[in-house]
Amino acid sequence: MVKRILLTLLQFLAFCILLMVGGYWDIIRLVLQLRAPSLNLIPLWKFHLSASHDLIANGLVFAFLLLLLLLGLQAWRRCLRPWAALSTLAFVAAAVLCFAAKVGLPPSS
Repeated sequence: MVKRILLTLLQFLAFCILLMVGGYWDIIRLVLQLRAPSLNLIPLWKFHLSASHDLIANGLVFAFLLLLLLLGLQAWRRCLRPWAALSTLAFVAAAVLCFAAKVGLPPSS
């Protein structure tokens, strides 16, 4: 039981870190292009939300790829049943928390 809780918290933290790194991917990509101009491996997915908000979806893609990797590993080990729901819950909770902190919650009125 403690193992499930700790691994779920570790997955939550990994998803949050990937969402944070991906959210600043435009800056990271700029620094990488200044150091190595020919190294342009990962594209920048940027969506215009409003006049003052742009969503950089690289973090969401990185975290979703980690979720797929975790679910594939769990399916390969044949222990998908109790762990898949916890991994998905950790991904959704991290995405909601990071989007609320980064983009901001919409006004209630």
